[in-house]
Amino acid sequence: MAVGVPPNPIGSYAINGFLPDKEALWKYPAISDGWFRIHNTIRAEMGKFHAMLVRVSQETVIEDWQIDALKTYWRGHFELVHTHHGHEENLFNPMLKERVDLPAKLEKDHEQILKLMHKVDDEVAKLSSGASLVSRKLQPVLKAFDKYTPEMKKHLTEEENICVPLMRAYLEPKMVGDQVAQIMKQMKKTEMGSFVHHQGSQVEFQKFMAQEGIPFFVWYLEFKKCRTMYREKMETLVQRVLTGVQPANTSKKDLADAINFDPSMSWKVA
Repeated sequence: MAVGVPPNPIGSYAINGFLPDKEALWKYPAISDGWFRIHNTIRAEMGKFHAMLVRVSQETVIEDWQIDALKTYWRGHFELVHTHHGHEENLFNPMLKERVDLPAKLEKDHEQILKLMHKVDDEVAKLSSGASLVSRKLQPVLKAFDKYTPEMKKHLTEEENICVPLMRAYLEPKMVGDQVAQIMKQMKKTEMGSFVHHQGSQVEFQKFMAQEGIPFFVWYLEFKKCRTMYREKMETLVQRVLTGVQPANTSKKDLADAINFDPSMSWKVA
Protein backbone atom coordinates (compact mmCIF):
# COMPACT_ATOMS: atom_id res chain seq x y z
CA MET A 1 0.00 0.00 0.00
CA ALA A 2 1.37 3.44 -0.89
CA VAL A 3 2.22 5.81 1.93
CA GLY A 4 -0.60 8.24 2.67
CA VAL A 5 -3.35 6.31 0.93
CA PRO A 6 -6.22 5.04 3.12
CA PRO A 7 -7.38 1.48 2.41
CA ASN A 8 -10.98 2.68 1.85
CA PRO A 9 -12.42 5.73 0.05
CA ILE A 10 -11.67 8.64 2.36
CA GLY A 11 -15.29 9.76 2.38
CA SER A 12 -16.41 6.39 3.73
CA TYR A 13 -14.95 7.22 7.17
CA ALA A 14 -17.18 10.28 7.69
CA ILE A 15 -19.57 10.56 10.65
CA ASN A 16 -21.71 13.33 12.18
CA GLY A 17 -22.20 15.02 8.82
CA PHE A 18 -18.57 16.03 8.35
CA LEU A 19 -17.04 16.11 4.88
CA PRO A 20 -13.47 15.33 3.75
CA ASP A 21 -12.98 18.85 2.40
CA LYS A 22 -9.96 20.19 4.31
CA GLU A 23 -7.03 18.85 2.27
CA ALA A 24 -6.63 22.05 0.26
CA LEU A 25 -6.05 24.01 3.47
CA TRP A 26 -2.80 22.18 4.17
CA LYS A 27 0.21 24.02 2.78
CA TYR A 28 2.85 21.31 3.19
CA PRO A 29 3.01 17.67 2.05
CA ALA A 30 1.82 14.88 4.33
CA ILE A 31 5.32 13.42 4.49
CA SER A 32 6.45 16.57 6.35
CA ASP A 33 3.81 16.15 9.04
CA GLY A 34 4.94 15.70 12.63
CA TRP A 35 3.26 12.29 12.68
CA PHE A 36 5.65 11.01 10.00
CA ARG A 37 8.59 12.74 11.63
CA ILE A 38 8.10 11.21 15.08
CA HIS A 39 7.53 7.81 13.47
CA ASN A 40 10.86 8.13 11.68
CA THR A 41 12.45 8.99 15.02
CA ILE A 42 11.04 5.79 16.51
CA ARG A 43 12.22 3.78 13.50
CA ALA A 44 15.71 5.22 13.81
CA GLU A 45 15.95 4.35 17.49
CA MET A 46 14.80 0.81 16.82
CA GLY A 47 17.49 0.45 14.19
CA LYS A 48 20.19 1.82 16.44
CA PHE A 49 19.26 -0.40 19.36
CA HIS A 50 19.37 -3.44 17.10
CA ALA A 51 22.80 -2.38 15.83
CA MET A 52 23.98 -2.03 19.44
CA LEU A 53 22.73 -5.52 20.30
CA VAL A 54 24.45 -7.06 17.29
CA ARG A 55 27.71 -5.27 18.04
CA VAL A 56 27.81 -6.37 21.69
CA SER A 57 26.91 -9.94 20.71
CA GLN A 58 30.19 -10.06 18.77
CA GLU A 59 32.26 -9.51 21.91
CA THR A 60 33.86 -12.25 23.98
CA VAL A 61 33.20 -10.28 27.18
CA ILE A 62 30.30 -7.99 28.04
CA GLU A 63 31.47 -5.11 30.18
CA ASP A 64 29.40 -3.15 32.68
CA TRP A 65 29.40 0.02 30.57
CA GLN A 66 27.96 -1.91 27.62
CA ILE A 67 25.17 -3.31 29.76
CA ASP A 68 24.46 0.17 31.12
CA ALA A 69 24.39 1.59 27.59
CA LEU A 70 21.90 -1.02 26.35
CA LYS A 71 19.65 -0.57 29.36
CA THR A 72 19.73 3.22 29.19
CA TYR A 73 19.08 3.39 25.47
CA TRP A 74 16.24 0.88 25.62
CA ARG A 75 14.61 2.72 28.51
CA GLY A 76 14.77 5.99 26.57
CA HIS A 77 13.18 4.36 23.52
CA PHE A 78 10.49 2.73 25.64
CA GLU A 79 9.56 6.07 27.18
CA LEU A 80 9.52 7.84 23.81
CA VAL A 81 7.09 5.29 22.36
CA HIS A 82 4.90 5.41 25.47
CA THR A 83 4.77 9.22 25.29
CA HIS A 84 3.94 9.15 21.58
CA HIS A 85 1.11 6.68 22.06
CA GLY A 86 -0.27 8.90 24.80
CA HIS A 87 -0.29 11.88 22.43
CA GLU A 88 -2.20 9.86 19.85
CA GLU A 89 -4.73 8.48 22.32
CA ASN A 90 -5.31 11.69 24.28
CA LEU A 91 -4.88 14.47 21.73
CA PHE A 92 -5.21 13.40 18.10
CA ASN A 93 -7.56 10.42 18.09
CA PRO A 94 -10.31 12.17 20.10
CA MET A 95 -10.41 14.95 17.48
CA LEU A 96 -10.56 12.45 14.65
CA LYS A 97 -13.28 10.40 16.35
CA GLU A 98 -15.59 13.42 16.36
CA ARG A 99 -15.54 13.45 12.57
CA VAL A 100 -14.52 9.99 11.33
CA ASP A 101 -15.08 6.36 12.18
CA LEU A 102 -11.49 5.70 13.19
CA PRO A 103 -10.67 1.97 13.07
CA ALA A 104 -10.51 0.67 16.65
CA LYS A 105 -7.63 -1.61 15.65
CA LEU A 106 -5.21 1.31 15.61
CA GLU A 107 -5.53 1.93 19.35
CA LYS A 108 -5.92 -1.76 20.10
CA ASP A 109 -2.54 -2.33 18.49
CA HIS A 110 -0.99 -0.11 21.16
CA GLU A 111 -1.86 -2.72 23.77
CA GLN A 112 -0.15 -5.51 21.82
CA ILE A 113 2.91 -3.38 21.13
CA LEU A 114 3.17 -2.50 24.81
CA LYS A 115 3.15 -6.19 25.71
CA LEU A 116 5.96 -6.85 23.23
CA MET A 117 7.94 -3.93 24.61
CA HIS A 118 7.53 -5.19 28.17
CA LYS A 119 8.96 -8.52 27.04
CA VAL A 120 12.03 -6.73 25.68
CA ASP A 121 12.16 -4.75 28.91
CA ASP A 122 12.17 -7.96 30.96
CA GLU A 123 15.00 -9.48 28.92
CA VAL A 124 17.11 -6.32 28.96
CA ALA A 125 16.76 -6.18 32.75
CA LYS A 126 18.29 -9.67 33.00
CA LEU A 127 21.49 -8.70 31.18
CA SER A 128 24.66 -9.00 33.21
CA SER A 129 28.34 -8.51 32.48
CA GLY A 130 30.81 -11.34 32.14
CA ALA A 131 32.63 -13.56 29.70
CA SER A 132 30.45 -16.64 29.44
CA LEU A 133 28.66 -17.13 26.12
CA VAL A 134 27.99 -13.50 25.27
CA SER A 135 25.83 -14.29 22.23
CA ARG A 136 23.69 -16.64 24.31
CA LYS A 137 23.15 -13.93 26.91
CA LEU A 138 21.91 -11.53 24.26
CA GLN A 139 19.83 -14.05 22.34
CA PRO A 140 16.67 -13.60 24.48
CA VAL A 141 16.87 -9.82 24.05
CA LEU A 142 17.34 -10.09 20.30
CA LYS A 143 14.51 -12.61 20.06
CA ALA A 144 12.11 -10.37 21.98
CA PHE A 145 13.23 -7.29 20.06
CA ASP A 146 12.80 -9.07 16.73
CA LYS A 147 9.18 -9.77 17.66
CA TYR A 148 8.54 -6.16 18.67
CA THR A 149 10.18 -4.45 15.69
CA PRO A 150 8.06 -5.75 12.77
CA GLU A 151 4.84 -5.21 14.70
CA MET A 152 5.82 -1.64 15.50
CA LYS A 153 6.89 -0.93 11.92
CA LYS A 154 3.63 -2.32 10.58
CA HIS A 155 1.65 -0.21 13.03
CA LEU A 156 3.53 2.98 12.17
CA THR A 157 2.88 2.46 8.46
CA GLU A 158 -0.79 1.72 9.10
CA GLU A 159 -1.20 4.97 11.01
CA GLU A 160 0.55 6.87 8.22
CA ASN A 161 -1.74 5.28 5.66
CA ILE A 162 -4.94 5.94 7.60
CA CYS A 163 -4.64 8.58 10.34
CA VAL A 164 -2.60 11.20 8.49
CA PRO A 165 -4.80 11.30 5.33
CA LEU A 166 -7.95 11.39 7.48
CA MET A 167 -6.52 14.17 9.61
CA ARG A 168 -5.71 16.28 6.56
CA ALA A 169 -9.09 15.56 4.95
CA TYR A 170 -11.31 16.22 7.97
CA LEU A 171 -9.41 18.58 10.28
CA GLU A 172 -8.34 22.19 9.83
CA PRO A 173 -4.59 22.82 10.15
CA LYS A 174 -5.11 25.14 13.12
CA MET A 175 -6.90 22.42 15.09
CA VAL A 176 -3.99 20.08 14.57
CA GLY A 177 -1.42 22.83 15.08
CA ASP A 178 -2.86 23.64 18.50
CA GLN A 179 -2.37 20.01 19.53
CA VAL A 180 1.17 19.96 18.13
CA ALA A 181 1.91 23.01 20.27
CA GLN A 182 0.66 21.14 23.34
CA ILE A 183 2.89 18.18 22.50
CA MET A 184 5.93 20.40 22.10
CA LYS A 185 5.30 21.83 25.57
CA GLN A 186 4.69 18.46 27.23
CA MET A 187 7.56 16.37 25.83
CA LYS A 188 10.50 15.68 28.07
CA LYS A 189 13.64 17.44 26.93
CA THR A 190 15.43 14.21 26.04
CA GLU A 191 12.44 12.99 24.01
CA MET A 192 12.23 16.33 22.23
CA GLY A 193 15.96 16.09 21.65
CA SER A 194 15.52 12.73 19.94
CA PHE A 195 12.85 14.21 17.69
CA VAL A 196 15.05 17.17 16.77
CA HIS A 197 18.20 15.09 16.31
CA HIS A 198 16.59 12.58 13.99
CA GLN A 199 15.39 15.23 11.55
CA GLY A 200 18.98 15.14 10.34
CA SER A 201 19.97 18.78 10.48
CA GLN A 202 19.15 22.21 11.85
CA VAL A 203 17.92 23.24 8.41
CA GLU A 204 15.49 20.34 8.18
CA PHE A 205 14.13 20.90 11.66
CA GLN A 206 13.68 24.59 10.99
CA LYS A 207 11.50 23.64 8.00
CA PHE A 208 9.27 21.84 10.49
CA MET A 209 9.33 24.88 12.78
CA ALA A 210 8.28 27.16 9.93
CA GLN A 211 5.38 24.94 8.87
CA GLU A 212 4.14 24.85 12.48
CA GLY A 213 4.50 28.60 12.93
CA ILE A 214 7.24 28.32 15.56
CA PRO A 215 9.44 31.46 15.69
CA PHE A 216 13.00 30.91 14.45
CA PHE A 217 14.59 32.05 17.71
CA VAL A 218 13.04 29.13 19.62
CA TRP A 219 15.71 26.97 17.97
CA TYR A 220 18.35 28.76 20.02
CA LEU A 221 16.26 29.07 23.18
CA GLU A 222 15.01 25.48 23.34
CA PHE A 223 15.43 22.98 20.53
CA LYS A 224 19.20 23.17 20.09
CA LYS A 225 19.66 22.58 23.82
CA CYS A 226 17.32 19.57 23.72
CA ARG A 227 19.27 18.11 20.80
CA THR A 228 22.55 18.54 22.66
CA MET A 229 21.09 16.88 25.75
CA TYR A 230 19.87 13.92 23.71
CA ARG A 231 23.21 13.50 22.03
CA GLU A 232 25.01 13.62 25.38
CA LYS A 233 22.70 11.14 27.09
CA MET A 234 21.78 8.78 24.26
CA GLU A 235 23.62 9.14 20.95
CA THR A 236 27.00 8.95 22.67
CA LEU A 237 25.94 5.53 23.98
CA VAL A 238 25.32 4.29 20.45
CA GLN A 239 28.63 5.70 19.26
CA ARG A 240 30.63 4.10 22.07
CA VAL A 241 28.96 0.69 21.71
CA LEU A 242 29.48 0.63 17.94
CA THR A 243 33.12 1.76 18.08
CA GLY A 244 34.33 0.93 21.59
CA VAL A 245 35.53 4.53 21.97
CA GLN A 246 33.91 7.22 24.10
CA PRO A 247 33.22 10.20 21.79
CA ALA A 248 35.03 13.39 22.71
CA ASN A 249 31.95 15.58 22.23
CA THR A 250 28.54 15.68 20.56
CA SER A 251 29.56 16.95 17.14
CA LYS A 252 28.37 15.11 14.06
CA LYS A 253 31.97 14.11 13.39
CA ASP A 254 32.38 12.47 16.80
CA LEU A 255 28.97 10.76 16.52
CA ALA A 256 29.39 9.76 12.88
CA ASP A 257 29.03 5.99 13.38
CA ALA A 258 25.85 6.40 15.41
CA ILE A 259 24.33 8.95 13.06
CA ASN A 260 25.25 6.97 9.94
CA PHE A 261 24.46 3.53 11.33
CA ASP A 262 22.19 3.00 8.31
CA PRO A 263 23.67 4.83 5.28
CA SER A 264 20.60 4.02 3.17
CA MET A 265 18.33 5.63 5.79
CA SER A 266 15.94 2.73 5.23
CA TRP A 267 14.21 3.73 8.47
CA LYS A 268 13.08 7.02 6.98
CA VAL A 269 9.89 7.18 4.94
CA ALA A 270 10.83 8.93 1.69
